Amino acid sequence: MAVLRPAAYHLSPAVGLAVGAGGSHLLSNLYSVRDELGGSSASATLTRELFHRTHPQEPLRPTANKSLPAAHLSPSLCAAVAALAWERPGSAAVNTALRATTCSATGLLLPALAKQTGVSVARFERLVEAVADADTEDHPAPLPGQSGTALLLRLLWLRASSRAELWDYLCALHTHTGGGALATSATGGGMAAAEVACIALLTLTLTLSLTKPSLA
Repeated sequence: MAVLRPAAYHLSPAVGLAVGAGGSHLLSNLYSVRDELGGSSASATLTRELFHRTHPQEPLRPTANKSLPAAHLSPSLCAAVAALAWERPGSAAVNTALRATTCSATGLLLPALAKQTGVSVARFERLVEAVADADTEDHPAPLPGQSGTALLLRLLWLRASSRAELWDYLCALHTHTGGGALATSATGGGMAAAEVACIALLTLTLTLSLTKPSLA
């Protein structure tokens, strides 16, 4: 994760891999119990927003409920949500940033995607709030690091079918953080150097995934 600044390590797509490797049972528990972690758990609520299963013994999968914003999260939209939840610039800035975001899966700006899917931009704004709330829960975090972002990155990891999609995420993350997520060593030579560093990170991430076939 050396391509990322230390403060932004939690935004690495490798986090989604790590959650699956060590936290699958915890994710299942978060999905099953909504209110047992300190009263009303933001992490448990977010897990229900992002994932779904039809039987208690099944592994959690990204939601396919088209009425939820999570069903329409492309890599670039995941990056936008993660960056905005991290920076928390205020509701007006979140709205502006989301409206300017292009969905990497469809090529549509978010307002056009919202019109096509019937899921309003306001629903995506609330998803940013949900991730930020889970990241900052008062009681001990159910996942290491920032729980909300870790859950979002697990969804990204499960959805990504190629290195190109993870690259889309990192490019969008670079844009949404004004370059603040990438380490100086990655950006010192310009975007070309950042690309080389990001590709190295993705190669390592995907190599690790091949050594852990039990991920689910």
